[in-house]
Order: sequence, then C-alpha cells, then structure tokens
Amino acid sequence: MRKHFSILALLLIMVIEGYAQTRSVQFSYDNAGNRIGRAIVLASMSQTRAVEANDTTMTEPYTDIFADYQLHVYPNPTHGELKIELQGFPDGASYHLLIASTSGKVIVNRNTTENPTIADLTDCPAGIYIMRIQYKNYTKDFKIIRL
Repeated sequence: MRKHFSILALLLIMVIEGYAQTRSVQFSYDNAGNRIGRAIVLASMSQTRAVEANDTTMTEPYTDIFADYQLHVYPNPTHGELKIELQGFPDGASYHLLIASTSGKVIVNRNTTENPTIADLTDCPAGIYIMRIQYKNYTKDFKIIRL
C-alpha cells in the first residue's frame, strides 16, 4: 500500500510540474503579413528553451498551388508593379484578376491571357490591397502591400 501511495505521489508531482511549465508559440511576420518564422518557447522555473523554425526571406516570390498550376506573386510588398505568374498554365487560357483597396475601390478588374501578367499599382497610394484570381471554379485571395 505504501508503494502505491509513493507511485501516486510521484505521478501527481510530475503532473503538477507539467502544468507549471509555460508554453507559448511566437510568430514573426514580414511586411505582407505572411508568417516567416515560428518559435516554440517552453519555460519553467529551471530552464527556458526556444526552437526556431526556418525563416524565408521577403525577396522570394510567394508560391502556391492554384487550380493545379504553380502560382507565383512577387514582389510583395511592392513599390508599384506586381508580377503574377502561373507555371504550366495553358497558352490562350484566361483568368480573372481583381485588385481592390480595403475600402472597396477597384484598382484592376480584367480578364487576362497574359502569363506572366503585370498589375500596375504605381499610381495607388501606399496601403493594403486585396488581389483575387479566378479561373473556372477556383478562387484565390491575397493581401498585397503597396509601399
């Protein structure tokens, strides 16, 4: 009986010690609002340890899969011209490109067959814009920052 009590006390202490640790995740973001880093911080009274995730740089194009094609959007943030490229997109096929301000003002609204295509934001004030690309029944939204 005494042995069972000791084991139970030991387990209780381990559980309490586990709850005494503070766990948090800290993220870092680039100017476009994209998450570029993650740190998992485990802190207890006796030690602090951080594990860093690999960072990506803002100079690399944003790459994603869109309608079975590889989509590249860069540079973001931009000083004016934004390049949108769909690798493997069929020649002559068109997609819809819409860029609007956060207040709803439409900046670019066109169907395009150009690949890559350039969206010119040089006449737009600095701020955050929403870009939407539509092809068939696929839709993708992006946050674009104009510096």
